[in-house]
Amino acid sequence: MIGTLSAIILGKGSPIADQVEYFFVRHVFPEFRSPHGFLRARACDVLEKFSDLDFKDENVGLSVF
Repeated sequence: MIGTLSAIILGKGSPIADQVEYFFVRHVFPEFRSPHGFLRARACDVLEKFSDLDFKDENVGLSVF
């Protein structure tokens, strides 16, 4: 659902755009280590939908891999 709403969440004037980085750290990135392939695939899909997102902390994504 979050991936589907990515255009709205990252849109101008979005009140939650600044919280997306925290959401990724807390809920998306941990799924890359899941033993379940479908959860890893979902994490990849959500990350792709938010590919335009500029992380404030550049090292956040590096902790996943």
